[in-house]
Amino acid sequence: LISAYMDNARSSLIPALGQFYQYNYEISGRILVCGQLTALFCTALLLPATNRFSLRTIGLFACLVCLSVCVSVLLVHSVAGLTVWGALVGGGISIMGSLSSIYADRSADEKFKTRAMSACHATYGLASFGAPIFASAILLQPEHWRNIYLFLIPLIILLAIFCNFYAPTESAKNSGLEKQEIKLDFSQSLSVIVMIFYVGAEVLTAMWLTTWFVSNGETLQNGSLATAIFFAIMTVTRMLCSLISSDRWIMPVIWFSLISSLLFFVVGRLTGNFWLIPMMGLLGPFFPLFVTSTSKRFPRKGRVILIWMLTAMQGLLAFMNLFTGFLAQTFGMPIAFWLPAFLLTICIVLLLVSKKFEREGLSTSPI
Repeated sequence: LISAYMDNARSSLIPALGQFYQYNYEISGRILVCGQLTALFCTALLLPATNRFSLRTIGLFACLVCLSVCVSVLLVHSVAGLTVWGALVGGGISIMGSLSSIYADRSADEKFKTRAMSACHATYGLASFGAPIFASAILLQPEHWRNIYLFLIPLIILLAIFCNFYAPTESAKNSGLEKQEIKLDFSQSLSVIVMIFYVGAEVLTAMWLTTWFVSNGETLQNGSLATAIFFAIMTVTRMLCSLISSDRWIMPVIWFSLISSLLFFVVGRLTGNFWLIPMMGLLGPFFPLFVTSTSKRFPRKGRVILIWMLTAMQGLLAFMNLFTGFLAQTFGMPIAFWLPAFLLTICIVLLLVSKKFEREGLSTSPI
């Protein structure tokens, strides 16, 4: 909940602060990139960290980073300060969000793993739904934008207390968990690549949807509402996925989520019916279901594949946010906002290739 709120409050914050501090789309992209690079660094450290330290220790560290984010916002008074603060935000979001997926993957029995992962990511959608609405309400008075993050302080403190008492106290090295090697074979690597293109499509839609609405003459409140609808649909679909009791439904639901989302996006853009684009929230089932199916397909590599996914997607997002800002500044937001459809198309093609290799049982040497 905390990670999702911190992440998606930015979708309303970016266009508002652009007007408040008088900076353009390209600088918006650079601020997001600083966050993604920090996120990439932090997520890459998770595999060695989970092998050496307990999840309780890592969880408490994540709470400390997020607490630093909320306190240091008081020191931001310029674009330079906003850029440094944005880097810290990226670190907090990545550690907290990645840990929630690891907790869900580790804590659930194999039989209930699909439900646990879907429920975990439904909470992400729930907080993401509320974040732009709450942020846009505060941004009616832009000078009070820091309150968007300040109110999280008591919640983070409560989470740290809960984590101290209930999180696992043993590392993989000292527990029954197998210490997993970092290398992946071809099929495992292809699963990671599929995931990062999906995440690119989802996150770019969520992060730039409000900005795109505003660039088309809509109010910040309408743009934030569109983003909230996107996450509301994502939350509901992930909640429904937690009811799935048979693995035979996983792939049909995954295909439906990808293809229907792409169709709504393309039709909405081509017809000018912009309110169809929030239906991209139908992407919701993909992340928890694909992570679960990959974990079941490669049970001895589940944790390392998940961390590879989380790390690689941060690298792609760093580049894509910078590229989106460049395209928006150079060619206009209408051109830049086709990127989610482009990435989702690549994701669908790569998933088809992955399924073909899976049927043929292809697996090559580690890479």
